Amino acid sequence: MNNAATQQKIFHIKRRQAKCERAAMMEKLTGEIPFLWQYLADEIADRIMMVDRKLAKILLIGPAAHLISRQNKLPPCAYIREIHLAATNIYDAQFYDIKIIGDDVINWPDRNYDLIVTAGFADSVDDLPGHLIQLRHLLKADGLLLCSLFGSGSLHTLKQILLNSNDRQSVMRCHPQIELRSAADLLTRTGFALPVADSDIVQIRYSKFKTLIRDIRAHGLGNSLHQPIYPITRSEYANILSLWNSLAVKDGRVSENFAFIHLSGWAPDDSQPKPAARGSGKISLHDALNKK
Repeated sequence: MNNAATQQKIFHIKRRQAKCERAAMMEKLTGEIPFLWQYLADEIADRIMMVDRKLAKILLIGPAAHLISRQNKLPPCAYIREIHLAATNIYDAQFYDIKIIGDDVINWPDRNYDLIVTAGFADSVDDLPGHLIQLRHLLKADGLLLCSLFGSGSLHTLKQILLNSNDRQSVMRCHPQIELRSAADLLTRTGFALPVADSDIVQIRYSKFKTLIRDIRAHGLGNSLHQPIYPITRSEYANILSLWNSLAVKDGRVSENFAFIHLSGWAPDDSQPKPAARGSGKISLHDALNKK
């Protein structure tokens, strides 16, 4: 790979996978399910229940895949394939065809999925438009994509502390984040029909800074950027901790947000409703609003 291609990299694939490996091992050893992945699994399962069509073939991608597939709300006879970021064997593979994803390219001949769900993964790929196009090609005509990812506003408190710490390396640890409007536009740009985008925020109040860091690690998050990692020095950590404590309210807690963007779109099909052509209306908006 040439230097130009290397400079275009945003995320370090092996670094991201290593963090997911550690998180999966932590889940296996402690039996504690990461609460954000459980939240996503519940949210997505509820959305799947609202789909009024047969879902015979389902693809689940990301760290919440195994939690989604265990939901009783999924079609009982569906063929389900899971793609995980970690190879640690903490998942029951008896009824599921599990593959490990080692890079951002999901390219195999198995296609024609009725439903593809990606949860907690799309925010850490270098080429999000290209990733969405890949997923659209894996869907059958009129197949559905549900994509949930971290969006702008996630870890807002921590990022503001890093930005205010006057440490250049701390600023470089912040992942880029996508806005809701930009994410919604991507669905249209990448060829999905009937696009819908919404967002929600999970707010957690922490009494200790180290508890936030523990939760970040338990979800396999943290710095997965492609650039070199510089360890935080004791003085830098003390400064960050001081800034954190300065934000505490009367009960000694600090609020942190995890902002999710939820996208849904359909692979194009002739049977789908189409917007009316411009100028084809029979009555003007003025007449419609003033009709007595």
